[in-house]
Amino acid sequence: MAPRVNELSDSPVALDSSILYETRWIQWPGSACRFLHSWKSRSTPVKATICIVHGLGEHGGRYDGLARDHLVGRGFHVLAYDQQGHGQDAGARGVISCYDALLDDVGNLIQLSRQESPDKPCMLLGHSMGGNLAINYSIRRSGLPATAMADAIVASSPLFRTTKEPKGLFNSIARAAARFAPNFRISTGLKPEMLTDNRIEQEKVQQDSLYHDRVSLRLGAALIDSGRWAIENAGRLNIPTLVTHGTSDCITIPDGTRQFMARASSACTFEFFDGQQHESFRDCNGTRVIQRWIAFFGSHCG
Repeated sequence: MAPRVNELSDSPVALDSSILYETRWIQWPGSACRFLHSWKSRSTPVKATICIVHGLGEHGGRYDGLARDHLVGRGFHVLAYDQQGHGQDAGARGVISCYDALLDDVGNLIQLSRQESPDKPCMLLGHSMGGNLAINYSIRRSGLPATAMADAIVASSPLFRTTKEPKGLFNSIARAAARFAPNFRISTGLKPEMLTDNRIEQEKVQQDSLYHDRVSLRLGAALIDSGRWAIENAGRLNIPTLVTHGTSDCITIPDGTRQFMARASSACTFEFFDGQQHESFRDCNGTRVIQRWIAFFGSHCG
């Protein structure tokens, strides 16, 4: 699906008269064009912006319910974008140019938030791969000016470790293949029932034409390596961060978060939700996860 780069103007969608939902193509610095989602209340004053970085296979539009039902009415302006190889992006599904470009996109979203609401806090909410990116950006780019960094971070089921990491000889073969054919794609093998116990949400995934199960060898290797790097450098994260993880997550394993927790500084808070799955906030009992996020975001609104 090719981006219609001439359509850079706002495109309001009226589903709820109290909420202004807009989508548009936006030109990031360096010529990258990303599909942007924005949710904002027409009446409630904005107290902070939440910048969402979505997970592997999904897209920014999947956070419509979270934004509408839980965040906008509480004074949060919500921004999200479709990452490379995802959603409305023109590229092949699950294919990226390089990992650093994904981090650049996180920084560009923060900068957009600062431009649109210069006097309001900017928060990052990253899920799965997005949690990996939010944390890696905040550590690796920590030398940037304060305006290029988020004021607080929520990492939901962050991808530090996965159940499908290649080992031994298979890992050597996969690494060699990634060097020679980095854009070769394989299936993630993920099924809707692995994401959440909520059958309604499972059906939404099945019916979502933009959701995919592809990952390139380059992206897969980058996520494994960056997850390990984040664990090793967890102590360098000095931005207030809440990490949440369901104990029944069979995709990004909770032990990865525990390894990160063991090395993290006092800036980080961790909460595990017993029995909940990868998309814990979309589980039948997901409201308790969202409420924890809202309390955390609210405590960093100044």
